[in-house]
Amino acid sequence: MLDEPVSALDVSIQAQIINLLQDLQEKLKLTYLFIAHDLRVVEHISNRVAIMYLGKIVEIATRDEIYLNPRHPYTRALLSAIPTIDTANKPERIKLPGEMPSPMNPPPGCAFHPRCPYAKDVCTNVEPKLETGRAATQCRATFSRRRSFMDSTFTDSAQIPQDAGVAWPRRARASRSAATSTSRAN
Repeated sequence: MLDEPVSALDVSIQAQIINLLQDLQEKLKLTYLFIAHDLRVVEHISNRVAIMYLGKIVEIATRDEIYLNPRHPYTRALLSAIPTIDTANKPERIKLPGEMPSPMNPPPGCAFHPRCPYAKDVCTNVEPKLETGRAATQCRATFSRRRSFMDSTFTDSAQIPQDAGVAWPRRARASRSAATSTSRAN
């Protein structure tokens, strides 16, 4: 487990450490549990990503699914906040209303519902369960039917409304990242 392993380091030192971790991962067939708040670092080193809100996983999927097609409103808001110099492809910043609730006294139902622009009545009373499978989200507001994990398609076409003001650009992957995306421990 690597908990914020590069957060306090200079960017050039971060890159060296991440490259070393990737080299070790490939050479020794390692699997890391990599915990970080810097979503650029997470995108670079991870094969699968779990997004947490108030200590609970709200979305989990492959790196590409999270970064190219985020489903949970909190994931979308987090990704819209990643700084970029590419102003032509920068998504519009999603600003969530209100303050984050206390983890000691979370709201009933879905903990994200007070800040969610898509919250439904059921969200205030019933805590959604995280689905299992290849990709999952813990959100009733984003789609109405469970995902079919026998393939990579939805059983219906309902997803987060596209009127969220966010166009998710395709990010170029370095060949190094693509090479390490399949390195896992057996």
